[in-house]
Amino acid sequence: MNKLKILFGIIALLLFGYTLGIIQSIILLDNYQLIVDARKSEIIFGEFDYFIDKLLIISICAGLIICLKCIYEILKKGFFTTISKKHMKYAGYIFLIVGTISAILDGIRFFVGNLRGVLLNNILIGLLVGLLGFIVLIIADMARTGYQLKSENDLTI
Repeated sequence: MNKLKILFGIIALLLFGYTLGIIQSIILLDNYQLIVDARKSEIIFGEFDYFIDKLLIISICAGLIICLKCIYEILKKGFFTTISKKHMKYAGYIFLIVGTISAILDGIRFFVGNLRGVLLNNILIGLLVGLLGFIVLIIADMARTGYQLKSENDLTI
């Protein structure tokens, strides 16, 4: 359980950092000039490029919030509960979808654009987030199996 508490703290810090980043980009509006310049430049998705990236970041925040709820539920009631397996499944799907979309969009930017060095890292990070989502889905399936075994065991006693 100590490792879960450490993971809970790390996810809380990540969520805090992402939240500060989103608030900073909204309050400062320093990226408004980037949006205006994107209409004139050769950015692949134009002005929507900024909004797509922000939407993906907000989606990762949603996945982190669900992960935080899941770990809290595990710490409070144990690993094999219906709520924890449901939260793990939702977080896994969010990370899988966001990672896949991010990798595809960055792949398009990589092959069409001229920012090859930077975007190759972004593609790999997107694939890593997608892989994380797939791993969380596998763990959610294990939790579902464990919940079924626990339920059967509780009935036999």
